[in-house]
Amino acid sequence: MRQLEDELARQPFAGGAVETEIERAVLLGALNRRADAQQAFVELLRRAPTHFSALNEFGTLLTDMGAIDAACRVYAEAIAHHPANPIGHVNLANLLLRANKYTEARAHYDAALRIDPELAPAHQGLGAVLADNGDRDGAQEHFRKAGVAKRIKVQVGIAQELINKTPGKFDLIFIDVDKQQYPDALRSAMPKLKRGGLLVTDNTLWSGKAARPLAADDKDTRGVQEFNRLVYASKELFPVLIPLRDGVTVCRKL
Repeated sequence: MRQLEDELARQPFAGGAVETEIERAVLLGALNRRADAQQAFVELLRRAPTHFSALNEFGTLLTDMGAIDAACRVYAEAIAHHPANPIGHVNLANLLLRANKYTEARAHYDAALRIDPELAPAHQGLGAVLADNGDRDGAQEHFRKAGVAKRIKVQVGIAQELINKTPGKFDLIFIDVDKQQYPDALRSAMPKLKRGGLLVTDNTLWSGKAARPLAADDKDTRGVQEFNRLVYASKELFPVLIPLRDGVTVCRKL
């Protein structure tokens, strides 16, 4: 960090200095000084508002901070100023995919592939969109183009049924099904998880509703609350709830 500060002091604000300031801001974020990193990016973008790397790295920082809407706006700004750069489209599409906005995500993956038909991250993201929408063959083709087909097998159906039919046990199982199905998903996953394996589950804070009184007709919240009770009562699991975005629970099987 001191070396970067010295270099900034020696250089005028030119192309090289911009890159040095970006590097400094990224390093601040890596050191968990996120407020300082955010301020560094804001000040940098006041002077170089269209710089692609600055916009791209700022979007990454905001994503890591959980400021997803702000990150989407930054990536959209990068696309507006650099329409021929496919990475902005991929970055924005990745966030839209996380929000289950499949139509918008696909539009940006498609835009990236029009610019660069061989871009692996765009093929991988588009494969994920198609997999989530039940297009197994289309998803597998894009995973092949991304070079990851050997590591991914797309299965379409009821997750609890599919995992019961799949032979062998797993080092890691990720749960992100309909929330009312969380308890059943846990029961299906446990026999298939190796000892020492990880069970990772999304949305376990459920916008804070996991800790609030339950409405009688709220089946989704009931499912999340029951899942949380089950994992913390289990003698087979060591659970940790990470307050990341909507809550991620990581359990190690003992």
